[in-house]
Amino acid sequence: FDVSANTALIYLFVENNQLTSFDVSANTALTYLHVTGNQLTSFDVSANTALTFLYVNANPDLTCIYVGDNVIGTTSLDENQFLSDIPCADLLYTSIPDANFEQKLIDLGHDDVLDGTVLTATVEVIIELSANSSDISALTGIEAFTALIYLYANDNQ
Repeated sequence: FDVSANTALIYLFVENNQLTSFDVSANTALTYLHVTGNQLTSFDVSANTALTFLYVNANPDLTCIYVGDNVIGTTSLDENQFLSDIPCADLLYTSIPDANFEQKLIDLGHDDVLDGTVLTATVEVIIELSANSSDISALTGIEAFTALIYLYANDNQ
């Protein structure tokens, strides 16, 4: 599905297909973009500076949408999707195999999905972490908390 020659496109709807990738970088005039219901795994709209409406929900393997410096007024995202101002390929994740440790990070607002990983950029700036009485058996992943000064992990397994 190649729309790179269609540079005048303003509205683009390609919903409910089986697209696994889709390049809209040449379509800089786009203001409305609907790619709902596909199989996208990554998506880059950083070149689409006119974009005001972005609908990407119902792409089960898509989590990160690279928007660059764009400010998009209306979005429709799934719960596990997020907009990033840095290229998604540059986002690094740290493995947190202990579900109780990750749940504690979620409870503290440092993560949002119990999936065994946490965004490294989120945890590398944490200065203080209190994980007392959380039934944690392993702190694997704590090495990514490079700014950590205070760690409280009493009364765990």
